[in-house]
Amino acid sequence: SGVSDRFSCPHHRKPQGAILALNRDAAARAAAKEDLRMDAIEIHILDPSIGVPTPFAPLLFGACQQADILCVDTGRGIQCDEGSGRSFKDEPFAAFMFLHARGACAPLGRQALAVHQRRGVYVVVGGNNGIAFLHGISSHLYGESSLHARWHSLSFFDDFSRLIWGTDRVHSACRWQNFAQEREDEYPHLFIDRRIDFLAACSGSSSENLPATKGPGQGAWELVAPSAVAEDCQLDPDLLAQADALLDSPWAVIRYGKLCHEYYPDGGDAPSEVYSTTKTLSAVVMGMVEYQSRDFVRNGRKTGPLKDSDRVDHWLDDFSFNPEAKIGHVLSMVAYNEDLRPGSRPHDYDANGNREINRLSDVMNTVIAQDPERLGNNLEEFAQRFLFEPLGMNNSVWSDGSPDKILAYSWDSTVRDMGRLGLLIVNDGVWAGERLLSPEWIDKITHPGLEDSNTAYGYLTWLSSNSNYNFGGILGGAYFNNPLDACSPAAIWPAEEYPHGISESTDCGYTSEWSCEQEYDVGSWSALGYGGQLIVGHPGLDLVLVVKDLGDTAFAGSVWGPVRPALIELDPVYQGDQDAFCEAYAAGSYAPDLQK
Repeated sequence: SGVSDRFSCPHHRKPQGAILALNRDAAARAAAKEDLRMDAIEIHILDPSIGVPTPFAPLLFGACQQADILCVDTGRGIQCDEGSGRSFKDEPFAAFMFLHARGACAPLGRQALAVHQRRGVYVVVGGNNGIAFLHGISSHLYGESSLHARWHSLSFFDDFSRLIWGTDRVHSACRWQNFAQEREDEYPHLFIDRRIDFLAACSGSSSENLPATKGPGQGAWELVAPSAVAEDCQLDPDLLAQADALLDSPWAVIRYGKLCHEYYPDGGDAPSEVYSTTKTLSAVVMGMVEYQSRDFVRNGRKTGPLKDSDRVDHWLDDFSFNPEAKIGHVLSMVAYNEDLRPGSRPHDYDANGNREINRLSDVMNTVIAQDPERLGNNLEEFAQRFLFEPLGMNNSVWSDGSPDKILAYSWDSTVRDMGRLGLLIVNDGVWAGERLLSPEWIDKITHPGLEDSNTAYGYLTWLSSNSNYNFGGILGGAYFNNPLDACSPAAIWPAEEYPHGISESTDCGYTSEWSCEQEYDVGSWSALGYGGQLIVGHPGLDLVLVVKDLGDTAFAGSVWGPVRPALIELDPVYQGDQDAFCEAYAAGSYAPDLQK
């Protein structure tokens, strides 16, 4: 975070930061916690022989904290101390430290200081006088020395800011390396090792307080050893083996970001067409275009950021569906209706995409064309740059690599790559410490787009629902008022979110016998393709299920049902009681692993 809110970097990318670490792997873990873009920050390597770094680090990393939080990689995952007095003294500290900065620079009323030592991390939280906490920690670590007088001679943050800040690198951060080089003779104690080239990052807007995300990053999945599945995944391995026999299809279960179990009847899994699961992939990519274009300036047609509230004719010159349609209408598959008012726009499944949703490829290509250097020359390059490469989806091909995409189908993939997409959604749009699409867009994928049209459909994605849902025109467009799966929580927007987006609904749209109330927002969702290709997400359980070729009548419950006993058996509360678990979980009153 910045040193003063009077200083900011004019940038169109997310506020950046700096990592101080003993090695790149530690830096990557820190970045994963802090939502820093690895392609836009600098890594600062600390020589372990130095021991305590300079007192300069606390000033940069601890000056502007809305909350005094220290996050440490303990070797067993990221843990944070929120100033409550909890201690990490029983943990084997890993090789780096960093502060978790929330928001832009707060008024300098509280400071947090963290100093890395070879044997631990000391944290001091001070009052308004920043010198006091610096003096105290310096005295503790260094003993009395002229160090204190040196810092007293600075008029602390105001003068300090003027000395070190510059704005020559507007897309990365504001460096003070020149200051370090120029003043090394005057303050030699600040520069124990020239390789410790600290970087002060600009924060022109609030930075996001993200939970730690888990997953393989760009690397290969590492399958959890069968002997560790119970401990690492809280899944019973014997009951997973029974699920193998019940499913008898290529499938995998991912929990807590780990590949816990997989099964391939033929011994392997080559990339193959996964049909309409492509629709959910397309919704994710569209969310990425929306996120990456968020700072674009709108100065006429075919310019500005992509929004689901945009009229389609802002981006396209001609199209065959309702001329009044908005992007959100297309994503909800209702743009074909002549009347788009609530109650007059039934959802009808656009199976091959030719009616409306495939035209979103043209929309995205038009948005991307505003900044081809950063976003790529077309949708294929964009998808590679922002989805397939960051997620390590090396066994996936979309529309044979064509720049013009078929959003309805055409994704060839493997079970493992499908799992990465599912995990990105369960991780709320964050992957390896980088936000790839906004949490608001994830909500639009995983919650009903238009309750009056179909309570079981979000943006190109199927949802669990209890009432007033249909199967997109299948079965004569009939509506149903009982859950398809009695052990899956319904996807319902929180009460305070109504009306949301382009929907004008004031509640969840259920009939009177069903409630819109829920304790936790944990609705399950699924990407569903012809022949039984499925990605199923259960955010309340930090769980992703993937299956291929399960059959034409397969739905989310077809894979969740056989796997569920393995999870409930080791659930710490219900301990094998499936009826009690399902009653609480389906009601939205039990979410032991909700990440947000």
